[in-house]
Amino acid sequence: MASTRLAVGTAINTRDFSLFARACRKAAPEVAVELRTSLRAAGELVASDARSRSSWSHRIPGSIKVRTSGATVSVIAGGHAAPDAVPYEHRGLDGTFRHPLFGNRELWFNQQARPFLTPALRANIEPAMVMVVEALDKAIATAVI
Repeated sequence: MASTRLAVGTAINTRDFSLFARACRKAAPEVAVELRTSLRAAGELVASDARSRSSWSHRIPGSIKVRTSGATVSVIAGGHAAPDAVPYEHRGLDGTFRHPLFGNRELWFNQQARPFLTPALRANIEPAMVMVVEALDKAIATAVI
């Protein structure tokens, strides 16, 4: 059975710091909480821009979420709340995508793509990366002291 992709997302990957984040959660939980909060703020910078770029939809902006895991922050959109987010994002590319008209596989319709996550990331990558590096630097300095 074919899988259906319900959500689309982008992430700032700091996997090299995953061992540090894991050790931080055990040794200094307050530092880990502060790191997670700072990473979430960097993700929220991208998410808020993506919400404004998708304001033409009444479902997509509400489905945009920021998630943190270890030392990684992700911004995702879609899911059951907005299943149209994935096709509209169109892998961040302009152009069109095709879909059956109201599920009728004999009538196909070309739809204009309206990427929102990838342009938001491209517009905010510099300040988001600065925020992530500052958060990691601060967590490392606090944990080492």
